[in-house]
Amino acid sequence: MIEEILKDLYTSNNRWNIALLRYFNPVGAHSIGRSGEDPNSTPNNVMPLIVQVAVGRGYSVLELISTFEEISGKKIKYTIGERRSGDIAACYADLAMANRALGCKTYFDINDMCANIWRWQSLNPNGYE
Repeated sequence: MIEEILKDLYTSNNRWNIALLRYFNPVGAHSIGRSGEDPNSTPNNVMPLIVQVAVGRGYSVLELISTFEEISGKKIKYTIGERRSGDIAACYADLAMANRALGCKTYFDINDMCANIWRWQSLNPNGYE
């Protein structure tokens, strides 16, 4: 919904520079270390800019479970069920446009992301207080 509001804002007043960043947060730890800050570097200065921000490689749920078990030293209980109607085989974003437009680069892999979220959870067992 917020994307629609921002698109409407740009339509009503195109002096706004708007970038809509869509990112996938594996286990709550982002893979992007930092991004550029030049809003005028958008491809052909198209506004609003819509960019997928991700690592450019998909991780399966089983990869995530296995990595998290290895990092945490805990066994994760899970069951494998039937595919749901409409499930897709693979889905991941290409980081090339985000790199060109915003200077985004991937610095962390699945091990780093799982370690970061496990470290945070270990230090904050009750979440945000």
